[in-house]
Amino acid sequence: MLRLEQDGDSNRTPLQVARSSAREARKMLRKAMHRTREETNRHMISKSCRKEIMTTLRQVRRSIPEARRMRKCVALESAGAGS
Repeated sequence: MLRLEQDGDSNRTPLQVARSSAREARKMLRKAMHRTREETNRHMISKSCRKEIMTTLRQVRRSIPEARRMRKCVALESAGAGS
């Protein structure tokens, strides 16, 4: 994943690419959470449906690595690419 996003012209490190990708993913999740709340308030989806969606979104958010976990993932990816 990281190798595809980092092109030859870019001088960004894999960690910088991973951080920006994670930031964008969290941003999209926030938008989805807000949208879900709005839809519930407009009575377009039920509260039980919102609860199910929010549970899924929280699981996705927890799966996005941060800090030490991200550095570890990038290091493993880089080591795999070098072999």
